[in-house]
Amino acid sequence: MKKIVYLLLAFVISTTIKAQFITTNPASTPVTLGSDLNMAVGKVIKFNNLPVIKSFGTGNASVGENAGNTGHTGIQNTFVGIISGNLSTIGDYNTFVGGASGRSSTGSFNASLGANSLANNIGGNYNTAAGYDAGRNNTGTSNLMMGTSAGFGNTGNSNVFLGTSSGTVNTGTGNVFAGFQSGINNTSGLGNLYLGAYAGSASPSRQRGTAIGYQSKVEQDDAVILGQWDNLSVKIGIGTAAPTDKLHVNGTVRFQGLPTDAPGGTAVQYLVADATGKVYLYTGTAPARLGVDENNISVAGSPIGSSFNENWTLKNDYLINKNKRGIIIGQGITSMPLGYGMYVSDGILTEKVKVAIKNSNDWADYVFNKDYKKLTLTEVEKYINTNKHLPNIPSAAEMAIEGNDLHKTDVKLLEKIEELTLYMIEMKKENAQMKRQINSLKRKIK
Repeated sequence: MKKIVYLLLAFVISTTIKAQFITTNPASTPVTLGSDLNMAVGKVIKFNNLPVIKSFGTGNASVGENAGNTGHTGIQNTFVGIISGNLSTIGDYNTFVGGASGRSSTGSFNASLGANSLANNIGGNYNTAAGYDAGRNNTGTSNLMMGTSAGFGNTGNSNVFLGTSSGTVNTGTGNVFAGFQSGINNTSGLGNLYLGAYAGSASPSRQRGTAIGYQSKVEQDDAVILGQWDNLSVKIGIGTAAPTDKLHVNGTVRFQGLPTDAPGGTAVQYLVADATGKVYLYTGTAPARLGVDENNISVAGSPIGSSFNENWTLKNDYLINKNKRGIIIGQGITSMPLGYGMYVSDGILTEKVKVAIKNSNDWADYVFNKDYKKLTLTEVEKYINTNKHLPNIPSAAEMAIEGNDLHKTDVKLLEKIEELTLYMIEMKKENAQMKRQINSLKRKIK
């Protein structure tokens, strides 16, 4: 800023003084600048048809028609532009560049660039303004105002206004408004962050609210809003440039401070965390939960994540697995043949197991049908001697490879029991016939 002022002064002094001073100030009329430390450049004011060069304060400079004030008592101020600082009487170390900039300013340590910038800065200190009407009626301290009418009527302190008409009526402290008309309704609110055109709040006294995005609105203190408040298609991406959902996170997510048990109330679903910090989804007020993480499945709670959403669903309080391959429980399972929904190592302990069958054809009662053809005992003996296992029963080697299908094995064992029952019935009939023959022979012998 100082370099700009010095270059501007050098240019004006080398051209304007010669063109304006000499032509408006008769050579016979002495020109006095007052203190040797002051400088005035511009069209000379005439009083009673006599030229007057303004003299004020110490170490001050005024450039432009009617710039500066003869009654100013401050030090090291710079006024550049028509009527810049024209009504200013006090204030030190200010730099005002632009028509009417700092015209009535009474503060110190301010800098402005633009017509009417900090024009009516009454008592405001340490402010920086750039743009037409920027901070025009500011009375606050330590503010940054950039853009046409940015911070126009600000009376608050330590605020940042970036963008046309941002924070025009602000009276609060510690706010940051960036974007066209951002924070335009804020008056007494403090600690707010509004980023984006029209970003802000309907409440003039919002505190510590954050609204980011075009027309984003935050309507609760200590809240963060991302995206236009009424736009249902807004998506937030973390670690991805193309989010596909309301919140799309590519990477690890960590939650801290969640409750460790079901909260009160009538909520149907809610988040909790276990002692290790893992996040789970609870359903109902006293839910039974199935916990899943990247490595195993255990009774603990249901985790939140894409794997849960893609592979699990809840229906009538039942947890349903939707994936195509099934569930692995335990470690060390390397063989997972198709056609099964669960693979378990280290055994299953349960008080009851019930295996459902699809229809009656899947049971062995077919042995008792009249058209069922079973082997004779002689054929069975011959098969056993050759194959070392019962007919229609898998061998030990086949069991080791294929595994023991309990339902199929039960059917085959029942098949053999029913065949054995038929053999015993036949033997009983044979025995009965033999007894009758023996008794007949005995009677004949007698």
